[in-house]
Amino acid sequence: MSNSRDSILEKIRKAKAAGATSDLAIELTKEEASALVFVAPVGDLAENFKEEIEKISGSCFIVTDYASITSKLEELLKAENISQVLCMESEISEKIKGQDFQLTNDILVVSTCAATITGCEFLLSRTGSVMVSNGNASGRRPHVAPDVHIVIANQKQVVADLENAIEGMLEKYSGKLPSWVSNITGPSRTADIEKTLILGAHGPKKLIVFIIKA
Repeated sequence: MSNSRDSILEKIRKAKAAGATSDLAIELTKEEASALVFVAPVGDLAENFKEEIEKISGSCFIVTDYASITSKLEELLKAENISQVLCMESEISEKIKGQDFQLTNDILVVSTCAATITGCEFLLSRTGSVMVSNGNASGRRPHVAPDVHIVIANQKQVVADLENAIEGMLEKYSGKLPSWVSNITGPSRTADIEKTLILGAHGPKKLIVFIIKA
């Protein structure tokens, strides 16, 4: 294998030395160089996030308070026949008092619990992505282990794009980022097998986001 690799690299070096790639250089005009690759979302960022995440099989509910979240959770969890939910973030669990489901903060049940509730770092409006990290009490596993992942965020956490989220992370953590930061874009999916789309192949089958918009 190494001989084949060395042979290919040697051919590339010789071609470069002979000027074979000199005509491939492309100079961009000033307008082209400054043009945005992606179009920034316009209007209400939360509404745009909702539209984008629903395009990729996620769900989003824009609510005004935790009472509305609790009411909707009871409906959603009952439909999934889920009675126990893992939530390790006390600032969230203290505000959710459902009658038909029980919250637990025991990480030992993460592999068997069908649903988890977590916060997030930011919501990316342009792509409908959820930025999460191990910088909070949830850590890593509650984001990837359950069949149903429920995220609760407030309107201030909705930003236009990845660049804004990274800027926010650097400011929040004073430049010392958590060891794990990830973007979740819709439920886990794969189409490797016979090009058939399967949700939940490597993680949650359902991603549900609540945005508290006062």
